[in-house]
Amino acid sequence: MSASNGRRYYRPALVQDYYQILDVPRSASFAQIKDAYWRQAFKAERGEGLALLNEAYEILGSEEQRGAYDAELGSGRAEP
Repeated sequence: MSASNGRRYYRPALVQDYYQILDVPRSASFAQIKDAYWRQAFKAERGEGLALLNEAYEILGSEEQRGAYDAELGSGRAEP
């Protein structure tokens, strides 16, 4: 976005929607998250796609980290 003085201002980085990345509902069990991760990991190309899947699984696969992530999603800071 451009300001009136010609400078560009950017929004701060937003949280990725890890549920969307793994293609699971927010109410998914840990077993469903694990199955979705492995199903997609076999299809993913090396590099960014796999790194993003790993990141999503790391967060959603941990009860503590998932709770913190869900709280952050509830604050409205996540991407739609």
